[in-house]
Amino acid sequence: MIFVFDLDGTISFDGKSISLELLESLTELSLKNQLIFASARPIRDMLPLLSAFPKELLIGGNGSIARNKQQQIEIVQPISAHDFLLIKK
Repeated sequence: MIFVFDLDGTISFDGKSISLELLESLTELSLKNQLIFASARPIRDMLPLLSAFPKELLIGGNGSIARNKQQQIEIVQPISAHDFLLIKK
C-alpha cells in the first residue's frame, strides 16, 4: 500500500520533531509499504524532520517540488486549466 503523510500538524506537532513512538510506527509501516511525505514546506526544510526516511518520496512546496527515490529534486509542472477543470468536477 501507499501511505501519504502531511508533516505539520499531522506527524509533527511542533514543526521540529516527530515523536519517538510515531517514528517507530512509521518505520515499521515502511517495511512493507511505500511512504510519501508531503508539506507546504520546501524539500530542504522537510529533510531534518525526515532523516530516518532518506529514500522515501517527498512532495514539498504545496505540490510544486518533489524528491524521487534517487533523491533527485524535481520541479513539478503546473497542470493545464483544462485538466484542472476536469479534476474539479
